[in-house]
This record gives sequence, C-alpha cells and structure tokens, in this order.
Amino acid sequence: MEERMDGTMTSLKIGGGNPEEKLISKGRKHPSLVYVGLCADFIHHGHINIIKEAKRFGKVMVGLLTDEAISSYKRVSALTFNQRKMIVENIKGVATVVSQETLDYTVNLRKYKPSYLVHGDDWKTGVQQKTRAGVIEVLKEWGGELVEIPYTAGISSTELQKNLKERGFLLPVQITEKVV
Repeated sequence: MEERMDGTMTSLKIGGGNPEEKLISKGRKHPSLVYVGLCADFIHHGHINIIKEAKRFGKVMVGLLTDEAISSYKRVSALTFNQRKMIVENIKGVATVVSQETLDYTVNLRKYKPSYLVHGDDWKTGVQQKTRAGVIEVLKEWGGELVEIPYTAGISSTELQKNLKERGFLLPVQITEKVV
C-alpha cells in the first residue's frame, strides 16, 4: 500500500496489510464499499467470518438474496426475506442490507459499484461457478476487486438443515408469522 502526501491510499494488495488500519483505496478519502452476498437462512460462524473479513476492507453492504433467488438454486427459505433482513441488519459489522433479486450479482454490482466483493472460495466450482465468472468480469468495469476467503470447513446452511432433519427436527416450509 502506498500513501500519498494528502493521506489517501493509491493501491491495496489483497491478503496483505494491517487489519487494524482503516483501508482507504483508489484515491478516496472515505472507506471503501464492500459487497457481500448472503442467503442468511441459517446464520452460522462461516457467515460471521466473511463479514468480519469484509469489514477489514471498508463499509459492508450485504446483498441479501430474496426468497425467489434462494429457491432458484436451493430450497424454499425457512425465514422470509424481511425476517432474514432484520437478523442481518443487526449483525456487528454490517452497515447496510439491500435486496439481491437473483443469484446473479451483476445488477447490484453495477448499481452500487463496490470497491470489493468478498466471498468464500467455495464458489469456484459447482452451481455458483458461472456467477463467480460474471462477478469477475463486472468488477473489472470500474476496477473493483474480488476477495475470496477460505471457506469455513464443516459448516453450511444446507448441512445445518440436513443435520437438523437427521436428528428429527422438522423445519416448516416457511415461517410467515410476523417478528415483533
């Protein structure tokens, strides 16, 4: 990282630097916008790891997948969008939550133009591989960067649901009662 005489940073190497310092990049004097896409149906420590890592790069905006987006590649969400949004808005490190209408990030990326997108490295293969390729191309449009952190081994929302089912816990199709 190189500091100019006016105190702004001109570059930032992914994976390096002091996590305690405020990361200010691309000549801006304000914290960078960092986009994190989440389903957030079952919040677990892997989600928290991603948010904590994203916070190191700037202001965290969570693109919360809508119920329709989740069901397009997984299953019906156990919690409604508004219930999940309320939970995510109250996670330490999250500055704002926006709706992500599809599994494809490109609409929100072009709308908000984040400096960084932080994601677990588990999407290099499988159903999200094409999504990842699209993200890389779109971020290039304004010099945004993809930061992939190691996937938190042994935990996933799908695994949690499977484990609960194996233990005899039945999950409702979707909880629709209002959260007070």
